[in-house]
Amino acid sequence: MNTDSLNAPDENKLVVNLSDIASSLVNVSSHANVKISGIQIDSRKVKESDLFLAFPGAIADGRDFINVAIEQGAAAVFFEKTSCTKKTSVLLDDLKQTYSDIPIMPVKNLAKKAGLLASNFYGQPSHKMKLIGITGTNGKTTCSHLLSEALTFLGKKSGLIGTLGSGLWGELSENENTTPDPVSLQQQLAKMESQGAGLVAMEVSSHGLDQGRVNGIDYHTAILTNISRDHLDYHGSMAHYIESKEKLFSWPTLQYGIFDVDDAVSREVFERLKKHSSIGLVSIGKSTDLKTGRGIKILAAKVDDDAISITIESSWGRGELCNSNLYGEFNVYNLLMALATLLVLDFPFEDALSAISQVHGVPGRLDKLGGGELPHIFVDYAHTPDALRCALTSLRNYGSEKLICVFGCGGNRDEGKRSEMGKIAWKYADQIIVTADNPRDESVEKISKQILTDVPATENTQIISDRAEAISYAISIANKGDVVLIAGKGAETYQEINGKRLEFSDYQIIKSELARRAA
Repeated sequence: MNTDSLNAPDENKLVVNLSDIASSLVNVSSHANVKISGIQIDSRKVKESDLFLAFPGAIADGRDFINVAIEQGAAAVFFEKTSCTKKTSVLLDDLKQTYSDIPIMPVKNLAKKAGLLASNFYGQPSHKMKLIGITGTNGKTTCSHLLSEALTFLGKKSGLIGTLGSGLWGELSENENTTPDPVSLQQQLAKMESQGAGLVAMEVSSHGLDQGRVNGIDYHTAILTNISRDHLDYHGSMAHYIESKEKLFSWPTLQYGIFDVDDAVSREVFERLKKHSSIGLVSIGKSTDLKTGRGIKILAAKVDDDAISITIESSWGRGELCNSNLYGEFNVYNLLMALATLLVLDFPFEDALSAISQVHGVPGRLDKLGGGELPHIFVDYAHTPDALRCALTSLRNYGSEKLICVFGCGGNRDEGKRSEMGKIAWKYADQIIVTADNPRDESVEKISKQILTDVPATENTQIISDRAEAISYAISIANKGDVVLIAGKGAETYQEINGKRLEFSDYQIIKSELARRAA
Protein backbone atom coordinates (compact mmCIF):
# COMPACT_ATOMS: atom_id res chain seq x y z
CA MET A 1 0.00 0.00 0.00
CA ASN A 2 1.37 3.42 -0.97
CA THR A 3 0.80 5.99 1.76
CA ASP A 4 2.50 9.14 2.97
CA SER A 5 1.91 7.94 6.56
CA LEU A 6 0.15 5.03 8.14
CA ASN A 7 1.71 5.20 11.56
CA ALA A 8 -0.91 7.33 13.31
CA PRO A 9 -4.59 6.43 13.61
CA ASP A 10 -5.70 10.06 13.54
CA GLU A 11 -7.43 10.42 10.20
CA ASN A 12 -6.08 13.99 9.84
CA LYS A 13 -2.52 12.60 9.76
CA LEU A 14 -3.19 9.87 7.23
CA VAL A 15 -2.88 10.43 3.49
CA VAL A 16 -3.79 7.38 1.42
CA ASN A 17 -4.28 6.91 -2.30
CA LEU A 18 -7.90 6.24 -3.26
CA SER A 19 -6.79 3.17 -5.22
CA ASP A 20 -5.20 1.70 -2.08
CA ILE A 21 -8.40 2.22 -0.10
CA ALA A 22 -10.44 0.68 -2.91
CA SER A 23 -7.95 -2.18 -3.41
CA SER A 24 -9.83 -4.99 -5.21
CA LEU A 25 -13.24 -3.67 -4.17
CA VAL A 26 -13.58 -0.73 -6.58
CA ASN A 27 -11.75 -0.10 -9.83
CA VAL A 28 -10.13 3.34 -9.58
CA SER A 29 -8.54 4.74 -12.74
CA SER A 30 -5.26 6.64 -12.61
CA HIS A 31 -6.87 10.05 -13.17
CA ALA A 32 -9.31 9.40 -10.29
CA ASN A 33 -6.57 8.27 -7.90
CA VAL A 34 -6.74 11.24 -5.54
CA LYS A 35 -5.18 11.56 -2.10
CA ILE A 36 -7.56 10.83 0.81
CA SER A 37 -7.03 11.98 4.40
CA GLY A 38 -10.29 10.79 5.97
CA ILE A 39 -13.28 8.54 5.39
CA GLN A 40 -16.86 9.31 6.45
CA ILE A 41 -20.39 7.94 6.16
CA ASP A 42 -22.01 11.01 7.71
CA SER A 43 -21.96 14.06 5.44
CA ARG A 44 -21.96 16.38 8.46
CA LYS A 45 -18.56 15.06 9.53
CA VAL A 46 -16.85 15.42 6.15
CA LYS A 47 -13.65 17.48 6.08
CA GLU A 48 -11.23 18.58 3.39
CA SER A 49 -9.88 15.65 1.28
CA ASP A 50 -12.23 13.04 2.81
CA LEU A 51 -13.78 10.09 1.00
CA PHE A 52 -17.55 10.10 1.48
CA LEU A 53 -19.39 6.77 1.41
CA ALA A 54 -23.02 7.39 0.45
CA PHE A 55 -25.58 4.62 0.96
CA PRO A 56 -29.12 4.22 2.34
CA GLY A 57 -29.37 4.02 6.13
CA ALA A 58 -32.16 3.34 8.60
CA ILE A 59 -33.04 7.04 8.89
CA ALA A 60 -31.68 8.77 5.77
CA ASP A 61 -30.16 8.00 2.37
CA GLY A 62 -26.56 9.21 2.25
CA ARG A 63 -26.84 9.68 -1.51
CA ASP A 64 -29.14 12.63 -0.89
CA PHE A 65 -26.28 14.43 0.86
CA ILE A 66 -23.46 13.99 -1.64
CA ASN A 67 -23.63 17.67 -2.59
CA VAL A 68 -23.28 18.63 1.09
CA ALA A 69 -20.23 16.36 1.45
CA ILE A 70 -18.58 17.86 -1.63
CA GLU A 71 -19.26 21.41 -0.48
CA GLN A 72 -17.55 20.53 2.81
CA GLY A 73 -14.44 19.35 0.97
CA ALA A 74 -14.90 15.69 0.00
CA ALA A 75 -12.20 14.69 -2.50
CA ALA A 76 -14.08 11.59 -3.72
CA VAL A 77 -17.43 9.87 -3.34
CA PHE A 78 -18.42 6.21 -3.50
CA PHE A 79 -22.19 5.73 -3.69
CA GLU A 80 -24.49 2.70 -3.53
CA LYS A 81 -25.20 1.61 -7.09
CA THR A 82 -28.53 -0.15 -6.58
CA SER A 83 -32.03 0.93 -5.57
CA CYS A 84 -31.72 4.54 -6.65
CA THR A 85 -34.98 6.46 -6.85
CA LYS A 86 -35.59 8.54 -9.96
CA LYS A 87 -34.99 11.68 -7.89
CA THR A 88 -31.66 10.34 -6.59
CA SER A 89 -30.56 9.25 -10.09
CA VAL A 90 -31.24 12.73 -11.47
CA LEU A 91 -29.36 14.28 -8.55
CA LEU A 92 -26.35 12.03 -9.14
CA ASP A 93 -26.25 12.85 -12.86
CA ASP A 94 -26.34 16.57 -12.05
CA LEU A 95 -23.59 16.21 -9.46
CA LYS A 96 -21.29 14.34 -11.84
CA GLN A 97 -21.63 17.19 -14.35
CA THR A 98 -21.29 19.96 -11.76
CA TYR A 99 -18.29 18.36 -10.03
CA SER A 100 -16.64 16.70 -13.00
CA ASP A 101 -13.20 16.98 -11.36
CA ILE A 102 -14.26 14.90 -8.32
CA PRO A 103 -14.51 11.08 -8.59
CA ILE A 104 -18.15 10.14 -7.89
CA MET A 105 -18.21 6.37 -8.36
CA PRO A 106 -20.97 3.72 -8.10
CA VAL A 107 -20.29 0.70 -5.86
CA LYS A 108 -22.60 -2.29 -5.44
CA ASN A 109 -23.28 -3.37 -1.81
CA LEU A 110 -21.36 -0.36 -0.54
CA ALA A 111 -22.73 -0.62 3.03
CA LYS A 112 -21.21 -4.09 3.41
CA LYS A 113 -17.94 -2.97 1.83
CA ALA A 114 -17.58 0.11 4.04
CA GLY A 115 -15.71 -1.79 6.75
CA LEU A 116 -13.28 -3.24 4.23
CA LEU A 117 -12.63 0.19 2.73
CA ALA A 118 -12.14 1.70 6.19
CA SER A 119 -9.82 -1.16 7.16
CA ASN A 120 -7.66 -0.41 4.12
CA PHE A 121 -7.58 3.30 4.97
CA TYR A 122 -6.52 2.70 8.57
CA GLY A 123 -3.87 0.14 7.65
CA GLN A 124 -5.85 -3.01 8.51
CA PRO A 125 -5.45 -2.69 12.29
CA SER A 126 -7.14 -5.98 13.17
CA HIS A 127 -4.34 -7.80 11.29
CA LYS A 128 -1.97 -6.58 13.99
CA MET A 129 -4.00 -7.63 17.05
CA LYS A 130 -6.05 -10.61 18.20
CA LEU A 131 -9.76 -9.80 18.06
CA ILE A 132 -12.16 -11.71 20.31
CA GLY A 133 -15.75 -11.43 19.02
CA ILE A 134 -18.48 -12.07 21.59
CA THR A 135 -22.05 -12.59 20.42
CA GLY A 136 -25.22 -13.88 22.06
CA THR A 137 -28.43 -12.51 23.54
CA ASN A 138 -27.16 -11.97 27.08
CA GLY A 139 -23.71 -11.76 28.64
CA LYS A 140 -21.76 -10.04 25.85
CA THR A 141 -20.85 -6.98 27.92
CA THR A 142 -19.96 -8.95 31.03
CA CYS A 143 -17.82 -11.47 29.14
CA SER A 144 -15.91 -8.77 27.28
CA HIS A 145 -15.17 -6.82 30.47
CA LEU A 146 -14.20 -9.90 32.48
CA LEU A 147 -11.83 -10.94 29.71
CA SER A 148 -10.24 -7.52 29.32
CA GLU A 149 -9.79 -7.11 33.07
CA ALA A 150 -8.27 -10.59 33.35
CA LEU A 151 -5.79 -9.69 30.63
CA THR A 152 -4.59 -6.75 32.73
CA PHE A 153 -3.91 -9.14 35.61
CA LEU A 154 -1.84 -11.16 33.14
CA GLY A 155 0.19 -8.11 32.16
CA LYS A 156 -1.39 -7.55 28.77
CA LYS A 157 -2.77 -4.28 27.42
CA SER A 158 -6.19 -4.84 25.87
CA GLY A 159 -9.07 -2.92 24.36
CA LEU A 160 -12.86 -3.11 24.51
CA ILE A 161 -15.65 -2.33 22.07
CA GLY A 162 -19.27 -2.62 23.13
CA THR A 163 -22.34 -1.34 24.92
CA LEU A 164 -20.42 0.59 27.59
CA GLY A 165 -17.99 2.19 25.14
CA SER A 166 -14.72 1.66 23.30
CA GLY A 167 -11.07 2.10 24.22
CA LEU A 168 -8.36 0.60 26.36
CA TRP A 169 -9.40 -1.13 29.58
CA GLY A 170 -10.40 1.58 32.05
CA GLU A 171 -10.42 4.36 29.42
CA LEU A 172 -13.69 3.90 27.53
CA SER A 173 -15.43 6.48 25.34
CA GLU A 174 -19.18 6.17 24.77
CA ASN A 175 -20.62 4.41 21.69
CA GLU A 176 -24.03 5.05 20.14
CA ASN A 177 -24.49 1.32 19.37
CA THR A 178 -23.19 -1.96 20.79
CA THR A 179 -21.44 -2.49 17.46
CA PRO A 180 -20.43 0.93 16.06
CA ASP A 181 -20.62 1.86 12.38
CA PRO A 182 -17.95 0.23 10.17
CA VAL A 183 -15.79 3.33 9.77
CA SER A 184 -15.80 4.19 13.48
CA LEU A 185 -14.91 0.57 14.26
CA GLN A 186 -11.77 0.64 12.16
CA GLN A 187 -10.78 4.04 13.52
CA GLN A 188 -11.18 2.77 17.10
CA LEU A 189 -9.15 -0.36 16.36
CA ALA A 190 -6.38 1.70 14.78
CA LYS A 191 -6.24 3.95 17.83
CA MET A 192 -6.09 1.00 20.25
CA GLU A 193 -3.38 -0.68 18.18
CA SER A 194 -1.31 2.52 18.21
CA GLN A 195 -1.71 2.64 22.01
CA GLY A 196 -0.18 -0.80 22.35
CA ALA A 197 -3.21 -3.09 22.67
CA GLY A 198 -2.42 -6.61 21.53
CA LEU A 199 -5.93 -7.96 22.07
CA VAL A 200 -9.42 -6.51 21.78
CA ALA A 201 -12.59 -7.99 23.30
CA MET A 202 -15.52 -6.89 21.17
CA GLU A 203 -19.27 -7.31 21.53
CA VAL A 204 -20.75 -8.30 18.17
CA SER A 205 -24.48 -7.68 17.79
CA SER A 206 -26.81 -9.52 15.43
CA HIS A 207 -27.49 -6.18 13.72
CA GLY A 208 -23.77 -5.61 13.23
CA LEU A 209 -23.36 -9.04 11.65
CA ASP A 210 -26.45 -8.83 9.46
CA GLN A 211 -25.65 -5.32 8.21
CA GLY A 212 -21.98 -6.07 7.56
CA ARG A 213 -20.71 -3.49 10.07
CA VAL A 214 -17.94 -5.86 11.20
CA ASN A 215 -16.73 -6.71 7.70
CA GLY A 216 -13.02 -5.98 7.42
CA ILE A 217 -12.23 -7.24 10.93
CA ASP A 218 -10.05 -10.32 11.44
CA TYR A 219 -11.48 -12.29 14.34
CA HIS A 220 -9.22 -14.79 16.09
CA THR A 221 -11.76 -16.26 18.54
CA ALA A 222 -15.56 -16.06 18.69
CA ILE A 223 -17.79 -16.69 21.72
CA LEU A 224 -21.50 -17.58 21.66
CA THR A 225 -22.87 -16.92 25.14
CA ASN A 226 -26.49 -18.00 24.60
CA ILE A 227 -29.47 -17.28 22.36
CA SER A 228 -33.01 -16.43 23.43
CA ARG A 229 -35.71 -14.13 22.11
CA ASP A 230 -34.59 -10.59 21.26
CA HIS A 231 -34.67 -8.09 18.38
CA LEU A 232 -37.46 -9.88 16.50
CA ASP A 233 -38.76 -6.45 15.48
CA TYR A 234 -35.66 -6.33 13.26
CA HIS A 235 -35.03 -9.98 12.37
CA GLY A 236 -38.64 -11.07 11.97
CA SER A 237 -38.01 -14.62 13.19
CA MET A 238 -35.81 -16.56 15.59
CA ALA A 239 -34.39 -18.45 12.61
CA HIS A 240 -33.03 -15.24 11.07
CA TYR A 241 -31.78 -14.02 14.46
CA ILE A 242 -29.85 -17.27 15.01
CA GLU A 243 -28.56 -17.25 11.44
CA SER A 244 -27.19 -13.72 11.94
CA LYS A 245 -25.37 -14.73 15.14
CA GLU A 246 -23.99 -17.84 13.49
CA LYS A 247 -22.28 -15.82 10.74
CA LEU A 248 -19.49 -14.98 13.17
CA PHE A 249 -18.47 -18.65 13.33
CA SER A 250 -17.82 -18.91 9.59
CA TRP A 251 -15.48 -15.89 9.61
CA PRO A 252 -12.52 -16.55 7.26
CA THR A 253 -9.85 -15.69 9.85
CA LEU A 254 -11.46 -17.45 12.81
CA GLN A 255 -9.38 -20.01 14.71
CA TYR A 256 -11.56 -20.85 17.74
CA GLY A 257 -15.24 -20.91 18.67
CA ILE A 258 -16.40 -21.11 22.32
CA PHE A 259 -19.95 -22.21 23.24
CA ASP A 260 -22.16 -22.57 26.30
CA VAL A 261 -23.51 -26.03 25.55
CA ASP A 262 -25.91 -25.92 28.51
CA ASP A 263 -27.86 -23.34 26.50
CA ALA A 264 -30.13 -25.24 24.09
CA VAL A 265 -29.73 -22.99 21.04
CA SER A 266 -26.01 -22.42 21.55
CA ARG A 267 -25.62 -26.21 21.69
CA GLU A 268 -27.53 -26.59 18.40
CA VAL A 269 -25.10 -24.20 16.71
CA PHE A 270 -22.16 -26.05 18.29
CA GLU A 271 -23.42 -29.42 17.02
CA ARG A 272 -23.98 -28.05 13.50
CA LEU A 273 -20.47 -26.65 13.38
CA LYS A 274 -18.96 -29.93 14.62
CA LYS A 275 -20.11 -31.53 11.36
CA HIS A 276 -18.38 -29.18 8.94
CA SER A 277 -16.31 -26.43 10.59
CA SER A 278 -12.52 -26.51 10.60
CA ILE A 279 -12.11 -24.11 13.53
CA GLY A 280 -11.20 -25.30 17.01
CA LEU A 281 -14.46 -25.79 18.93
CA VAL A 282 -14.54 -25.42 22.72
CA SER A 283 -17.59 -26.25 24.86
CA ILE A 284 -18.45 -24.90 28.33
CA GLY A 285 -20.98 -26.44 30.71
CA LYS A 286 -22.23 -29.32 32.79
CA SER A 287 -22.99 -31.23 29.59
CA THR A 288 -19.50 -30.78 28.09
CA ASP A 289 -18.05 -34.11 26.89
CA LEU A 290 -14.27 -33.96 27.16
CA LYS A 291 -13.94 -37.32 25.40
CA THR A 292 -15.17 -35.89 22.10
CA GLY A 293 -13.58 -32.45 22.08
CA ARG A 294 -11.93 -29.64 23.98
CA GLY A 295 -13.81 -27.83 26.68
CA ILE A 296 -14.43 -26.99 30.33
CA LYS A 297 -16.80 -29.26 32.24
CA ILE A 298 -18.57 -27.94 35.34
CA LEU A 299 -18.30 -30.60 38.04
CA ALA A 300 -19.85 -28.47 40.79
CA ALA A 301 -20.93 -24.86 41.22
CA LYS A 302 -22.04 -22.95 44.31
CA VAL A 303 -23.44 -19.44 44.19
CA ASP A 304 -24.21 -17.58 47.42
CA ASP A 305 -23.91 -14.17 49.07
CA ASP A 306 -20.15 -14.55 49.52
CA ALA A 307 -18.80 -15.96 46.26
CA ILE A 308 -19.14 -18.00 43.11
CA SER A 309 -17.23 -21.25 43.55
CA ILE A 310 -16.76 -23.63 40.61
CA THR A 311 -15.01 -26.98 40.37
CA ILE A 312 -13.96 -27.72 36.81
CA GLU A 313 -12.32 -30.38 34.72
CA SER A 314 -10.94 -29.21 31.41
CA SER A 315 -8.74 -30.05 28.46
CA TRP A 316 -6.09 -27.89 30.13
CA GLY A 317 -6.36 -29.16 33.70
CA ARG A 318 -8.57 -29.58 36.74
CA GLY A 319 -9.08 -26.86 39.33
CA GLU A 320 -11.20 -24.61 41.53
CA LEU A 321 -12.34 -21.14 40.58
CA CYS A 322 -13.57 -18.88 43.38
CA ASN A 323 -14.67 -15.32 42.66
CA SER A 324 -16.09 -13.15 45.46
CA ASN A 325 -16.82 -10.10 43.29
CA LEU A 326 -19.76 -11.39 41.22
CA TYR A 327 -23.36 -12.46 41.88
CA GLY A 328 -25.69 -14.77 40.02
CA GLU A 329 -25.66 -18.27 38.57
CA PHE A 330 -25.38 -16.95 35.01
CA ASN A 331 -21.97 -15.48 35.93
CA VAL A 332 -20.70 -19.05 36.33
CA TYR A 333 -20.86 -19.23 32.53
CA ASN A 334 -19.53 -15.72 31.94
CA LEU A 335 -16.48 -16.50 34.07
CA LEU A 336 -15.84 -19.78 32.27
CA MET A 337 -16.26 -18.19 28.82
CA ALA A 338 -13.54 -15.70 29.74
CA LEU A 339 -11.37 -18.49 31.17
CA ALA A 340 -11.73 -20.60 28.00
CA THR A 341 -10.69 -17.61 25.89
CA LEU A 342 -7.51 -17.14 27.91
CA LEU A 343 -6.73 -20.82 27.50
CA VAL A 344 -7.10 -20.86 23.70
CA LEU A 345 -4.88 -17.76 23.70
CA ASP A 346 -2.25 -20.05 25.31
CA PHE A 347 -2.07 -18.52 28.78
CA PRO A 348 -0.99 -21.14 31.38
CA PHE A 349 -3.95 -22.81 33.12
CA GLU A 350 -3.04 -21.77 36.68
CA ASP A 351 -2.32 -18.17 35.61
CA ALA A 352 -5.61 -17.94 33.74
CA LEU A 353 -7.53 -19.42 36.69
CA SER A 354 -5.94 -16.91 39.06
CA ALA A 355 -6.76 -13.95 36.81
CA ILE A 356 -10.41 -14.95 36.39
CA SER A 357 -10.74 -15.39 40.16
CA GLN A 358 -9.88 -11.69 40.64
CA VAL A 359 -12.15 -10.01 38.07
CA HIS A 360 -15.01 -7.73 39.07
CA GLY A 361 -18.52 -7.17 37.82
CA VAL A 362 -19.66 -4.64 35.26
CA PRO A 363 -21.66 -1.51 36.14
CA GLY A 364 -25.33 -2.21 35.59
CA ARG A 365 -24.93 -6.00 35.47
CA LEU A 366 -26.42 -7.31 38.73
CA ASP A 367 -24.65 -4.46 40.50
CA LYS A 368 -25.39 -4.33 44.23
CA LEU A 369 -26.16 -1.27 46.37
CA GLY A 370 -27.60 -0.95 49.86
CA GLY A 371 -27.50 -3.81 52.33
CA GLY A 372 -26.87 -3.83 56.08
CA GLU A 373 -29.79 -2.04 57.74
CA LEU A 374 -31.11 -1.09 54.29
CA PRO A 375 -32.69 -3.33 51.64
CA HIS A 376 -30.45 -4.91 49.00
CA ILE A 377 -30.82 -3.08 45.67
CA PHE A 378 -29.58 -4.68 42.44
CA VAL A 379 -29.31 -2.85 39.13
CA ASP A 380 -29.34 -5.03 36.03
CA TYR A 381 -29.50 -4.42 32.29
CA ALA A 382 -31.94 -7.35 31.83
CA HIS A 383 -34.23 -6.33 28.98
CA THR A 384 -35.08 -9.73 27.48
CA PRO A 385 -37.27 -12.51 28.91
CA ASP A 386 -34.33 -14.84 29.54
CA ALA A 387 -32.16 -12.13 31.11
CA LEU A 388 -34.97 -11.11 33.46
CA ARG A 389 -35.54 -14.74 34.43
CA CYS A 390 -31.81 -15.24 35.12
CA ALA A 391 -31.62 -12.10 37.25
CA LEU A 392 -34.72 -12.94 39.28
CA THR A 393 -33.81 -16.59 39.87
CA SER A 394 -30.31 -15.56 40.90
CA LEU A 395 -31.72 -13.09 43.43
CA ARG A 396 -34.20 -15.70 44.70
CA ASN A 397 -31.13 -17.63 45.79
CA TYR A 398 -29.86 -14.55 47.59
CA GLY A 399 -31.97 -15.40 50.62
CA SER A 400 -34.30 -12.41 50.58
CA GLU A 401 -37.48 -12.07 52.59
CA LYS A 402 -39.25 -10.37 49.71
CA LEU A 403 -38.24 -9.81 46.09
CA ILE A 404 -39.55 -6.68 44.37
CA CYS A 405 -39.05 -6.22 40.61
CA VAL A 406 -39.16 -2.83 38.86
CA PHE A 407 -38.97 -3.04 35.08
CA GLY A 408 -40.44 -1.98 31.75
CA CYS A 409 -39.89 -2.65 28.05
CA GLY A 410 -38.42 -0.43 25.34
CA GLY A 411 -40.74 1.28 22.89
CA ASN A 412 -40.57 0.75 19.11
CA ARG A 413 -39.04 -2.68 19.69
CA ASP A 414 -40.23 -6.31 19.74
CA GLU A 415 -43.73 -6.19 21.25
CA GLY A 416 -43.98 -9.97 21.51
CA LYS A 417 -41.53 -10.20 24.41
CA ARG A 418 -43.50 -7.82 26.61
CA SER A 419 -46.12 -10.26 27.91
CA GLU A 420 -43.40 -12.93 28.29
CA MET A 421 -41.44 -10.64 30.59
CA GLY A 422 -44.59 -9.89 32.56
CA LYS A 423 -45.24 -13.60 33.15
CA ILE A 424 -41.62 -14.17 34.19
CA ALA A 425 -41.72 -11.29 36.67
CA TRP A 426 -45.03 -12.59 38.08
CA LYS A 427 -43.58 -16.08 38.48
CA TYR A 428 -40.33 -15.16 40.25
CA ALA A 429 -40.97 -11.86 42.08
CA ASP A 430 -43.20 -11.21 45.09
CA GLN A 431 -44.15 -7.75 43.88
CA ILE A 432 -44.05 -6.21 40.40
CA ILE A 433 -43.85 -2.51 39.58
CA VAL A 434 -44.08 -1.90 35.82
CA THR A 435 -42.66 1.42 34.66
CA ALA A 436 -41.02 3.26 31.78
CA ASP A 437 -37.84 1.88 30.20
CA ASN A 438 -36.94 3.78 27.02
CA PRO A 439 -40.47 4.34 25.69
CA ARG A 440 -39.22 6.18 22.60
CA ASP A 441 -42.31 7.03 20.51
CA GLU A 442 -44.78 4.73 22.32
CA SER A 443 -46.89 5.49 25.36
CA VAL A 444 -45.69 3.99 28.65
CA GLU A 445 -49.28 3.08 29.51
CA LYS A 446 -49.68 1.02 26.33
CA ILE A 447 -46.38 -0.81 26.86
CA SER A 448 -47.23 -1.47 30.52
CA LYS A 449 -50.63 -2.93 29.70
CA GLN A 450 -49.03 -5.26 27.14
CA ILE A 451 -46.52 -6.40 29.78
CA LEU A 452 -49.35 -7.27 32.17
CA THR A 453 -51.61 -8.92 29.56
CA ASP A 454 -51.32 -12.38 31.11
CA VAL A 455 -50.66 -11.30 34.72
CA PRO A 456 -53.46 -11.42 37.32
CA ALA A 457 -54.49 -8.03 38.67
CA THR A 458 -53.59 -8.07 42.38
CA GLU A 459 -52.31 -5.66 44.99
CA ASN A 460 -48.81 -7.01 44.30
CA THR A 461 -48.85 -5.80 40.70
CA GLN A 462 -49.00 -2.15 39.73
CA ILE A 463 -48.02 0.41 37.11
CA ILE A 464 -46.07 3.55 38.05
CA SER A 465 -45.23 5.19 34.71
CA ASP A 466 -42.63 7.61 36.01
CA ARG A 467 -39.43 5.56 36.43
CA ALA A 468 -37.93 7.74 39.16
CA GLU A 469 -41.15 7.52 41.14
CA ALA A 470 -41.34 3.74 40.62
CA ILE A 471 -37.78 3.20 41.87
CA SER A 472 -38.28 5.44 44.90
CA TYR A 473 -41.53 3.70 45.80
CA ALA A 474 -40.01 0.22 45.51
CA ILE A 475 -37.17 1.14 47.86
CA SER A 476 -39.54 2.87 50.29
CA ILE A 477 -41.65 -0.29 50.76
CA ALA A 478 -38.66 -2.66 51.03
CA ASN A 479 -37.52 -3.75 54.47
CA LYS A 480 -34.12 -4.80 55.77
CA GLY A 481 -33.25 -8.12 54.11
CA ASP A 482 -35.57 -7.55 51.16
CA VAL A 483 -34.23 -7.41 47.61
CA VAL A 484 -35.24 -4.89 44.94
CA LEU A 485 -34.28 -5.55 41.31
CA ILE A 486 -34.24 -2.46 39.08
CA ALA A 487 -34.10 -4.01 35.60
CA GLY A 488 -33.85 -2.91 32.00
CA LYS A 489 -31.45 0.02 31.80
CA GLY A 490 -28.39 -0.91 33.82
CA ALA A 491 -25.74 1.79 33.67
CA GLU A 492 -27.48 3.87 31.00
CA THR A 493 -27.45 7.59 31.81
CA TYR A 494 -30.45 8.58 29.72
CA GLN A 495 -34.06 7.82 28.80
CA GLU A 496 -35.25 7.92 25.19
CA ILE A 497 -38.62 9.70 25.10
CA ASN A 498 -40.31 11.11 22.00
CA GLY A 499 -37.13 11.24 19.94
CA LYS A 500 -35.00 12.82 22.68
CA ARG A 501 -32.35 11.44 25.01
CA LEU A 502 -33.03 12.91 28.43
CA GLU A 503 -30.56 12.61 31.32
CA PHE A 504 -31.62 9.81 33.64
CA SER A 505 -29.75 7.37 35.86
CA ASP A 506 -31.24 4.53 37.91
CA TYR A 507 -28.18 4.83 40.15
CA GLN A 508 -28.83 8.48 41.03
CA ILE A 509 -32.42 7.73 42.06
CA ILE A 510 -31.35 4.68 44.09
CA LYS A 511 -28.54 6.48 45.91
CA SER A 512 -30.79 9.41 46.72
CA GLU A 513 -33.51 7.14 48.13
CA LEU A 514 -31.03 5.04 50.13
CA ALA A 515 -29.51 8.22 51.59
CA ARG A 516 -32.98 9.39 52.59
CA ARG A 517 -33.68 6.02 54.24
CA ALA A 518 -30.35 6.09 56.10
CA ALA A 519 -30.80 9.66 57.41
